[in-house]
Amino acid sequence: MNTKSIIYILFFILLYSYKVEAQGIQAKAYLVFDYKTGIVLSYKNPNKKLKIASITKLMTAYTVLKAIREKRLKYTDKVRISLQADKTGGSSLGLRQNTSITVKRLLQGLIVRSGNDAAVALAEKVAKTESKFVKKMNAYARQLGMKNSLFVNSSGLPSRKKQYSTVRDVGLLAQRIVSEFPKAYRNIFSLRSYNKQHNRNKLVLDGYADGLKTGYTRKAGFCLVASRKEKNTRLITILLGSKTTKKRNTDVRSLLKSGFKHVKKRLLKNKNLSFNLINLNKALGRYQVISENGVYIRQQATTKSKRLGSLLDGQKITVIDSTNQWKKVQYRTQGKNKQGYVFSRYLKKIN
Repeated sequence: MNTKSIIYILFFILLYSYKVEAQGIQAKAYLVFDYKTGIVLSYKNPNKKLKIASITKLMTAYTVLKAIREKRLKYTDKVRISLQADKTGGSSLGLRQNTSITVKRLLQGLIVRSGNDAAVALAEKVAKTESKFVKKMNAYARQLGMKNSLFVNSSGLPSRKKQYSTVRDVGLLAQRIVSEFPKAYRNIFSLRSYNKQHNRNKLVLDGYADGLKTGYTRKAGFCLVASRKEKNTRLITILLGSKTTKKRNTDVRSLLKSGFKHVKKRLLKNKNLSFNLINLNKALGRYQVISENGVYIRQQATTKSKRLGSLLDGQKITVIDSTNQWKKVQYRTQGKNKQGYVFSRYLKKIN
């Protein structure tokens, strides 16, 4: 597959989408897509900027793997642990200053045990300092089309500076890791243990998924990127901002199961459903009502749903999500922000 084809596959999303059965999922955002065709089966807040905690380490790993591919680094290279790496807080591999460990073992510990000290050690090995490494992370993010992402450190630890990403952007990154580095994916992201300590990703640990990464901070909530392959189909799911570990794992498993159910119904072969991820931004934003008689706002995306109110012809509204026939809108009434659904054909994009 040539570079142009890979890039095209990367930038996909389903605007006119069949939503998988996602009832009861309270996470801040999620995305489920088919790795090969790019068809998105379900999403919520795909472009909402959120804290992603240790999901950041996927970009750290990607940046290191690129250095290895470009022969600026080897898996067997020894990394001498600095004081900064030793003193890094949060989840840790227990690395000690002036000891040495190979790049490969650091990558494995980074993903399997979410070692913050491993993230700093790798950053310093690749770019001399973590700050210079972060510049490389953001440069790669721009190359991948991650338009709503900003990294400020290699670990995802909380920072005074703003750091964020979206499920859409993380989806682009996850797809590239699997496609560009299949051997590394098997030998690093799919491991069930590291130094006799189990993988923090329970879906990998119990064999339901074969990668990629967990994340948690108090403000980010519980996050997970997981991939599963059945026969010739691979699905990737990104979920951000869940309230508990159990809920996060249950919801991601549910999204993957529902996704494969739709694959079996051959919905992925309907080319009319595919939508380019670049154009998702055009689907959301500010719209204007184009109906002389106005239009109703519904509680759910169906004409049988309760009417919440109405919009007048020419009235401007913010669209926060979209399906094949309906747009989820945010409007203000009685001094409060409310959400509801409006029939798509009565709205026109204005910016």
